[in-house]
Amino acid sequence: MLITDEKLYNLVLAENLVDREILEEVLIFSNNSDISLEDALLDRDLVTDSELSAVIAKELKIPFVRLSQIAIPSDLSHIIPEKIARKMKAVVFKKDEANVYVAMVDPSNLEIREMISKKTGKKVVVYLTTARDIEGALRVYRKDIQKALNLLLSGDSENTDKIFEEVPVEKITNSLIEYAYQDKVSDVHIEPDEKHCLIRFRIDGVLQDVLKLPIFLHDRIVMRIKIMSNLRTDEHLAPQDGKMRMKLERENLDIRVSIIPVVEGEKVVLRLLSSRSRRMSLADLGMGEEDLRKVTKAFNKSFGMVL
Repeated sequence: MLITDEKLYNLVLAENLVDREILEEVLIFSNNSDISLEDALLDRDLVTDSELSAVIAKELKIPFVRLSQIAIPSDLSHIIPEKIARKMKAVVFKKDEANVYVAMVDPSNLEIREMISKKTGKKVVVYLTTARDIEGALRVYRKDIQKALNLLLSGDSENTDKIFEEVPVEKITNSLIEYAYQDKVSDVHIEPDEKHCLIRFRIDGVLQDVLKLPIFLHDRIVMRIKIMSNLRTDEHLAPQDGKMRMKLERENLDIRVSIIPVVEGEKVVLRLLSSRSRRMSLADLGMGEEDLRKVTKAFNKSFGMVL
């Protein structure tokens, strides 16, 4: 925790992010529930993670950055290895002749700063960012698979077989699902034919062909999906149903999995059950500021009902 709950309470109050009465109720709840005030505020959708991080950064006299609004050069990904970047929640997003600029969820982490400084020989300038923005920025480590997908989508498939041979099937499968998630796809169909692995997305109820992968990838992708969803990997002649969960950005993506045998092999259908498609914050409902304050205040009462 970068600052205490008491300090965060005063900051949120000073910035007028939450009504005092509601904030006091949330503070009491967090103390009684043994969770941080920050988590309690975020769980109730009273503030956004960027709003909280911005006020915390201001208090700590550290610059705040929205990584989601920055195009991060792919050649910076070698500075922090992917495994360490994910563990430490840190991403290098810019560098110049004298400095390396790194965004972190926990700027007090001296270990990552020292590692970057030794590796680059430059001064490390630390920015505070959100965990969600870090998760999104970590896509910079998937440039190889993204390049291959973009080549396929653009119709330039001359070199894609070689690219896909060099990329682990885990990254290919994850990137396909992430691509579908970003495109607000409800279903992903993975179907084999004689020469290709056909990927089809259902968007707004319409099933459409998206891309064709090299056929040698099909069995590998099916095997990876079976492992992720705890299905039998030695079963190829009977239908199987399962489920899996992936952590994407700031939410869990639940996926229903159906695998059925077809003439050319096995067909996979993934139903994406994103929480963002099921849940909206109060602020998303279009209420006026005064009405929103009244409803939020009512929801935080321990009694009553909404009619």
